[in-house]
Amino acid sequence: MCNFSLAIFKVFSFITDFFNNLGNSYMSCFDHIGNLSDIAEAIAAHQKAVELTPTGHAHLPDRFSN
Repeated sequence: MCNFSLAIFKVFSFITDFFNNLGNSYMSCFDHIGNLSDIAEAIAAHQKAVELTPTGHAHLPDRFSN
């Protein structure tokens, strides 16, 4: 894999991890406070993480578990 491809892969990995972690944070807020807007944000962030994770990526099954 060339350096450019590796750099792009790392950026996409960071972005998908970011959305996944953001969704987890919103879920935690919903669990503690019960604000419905937090669960809506959690769902949206997790959906974005799934959308951005390439087919066949090792983390894709993890994205669906949230």
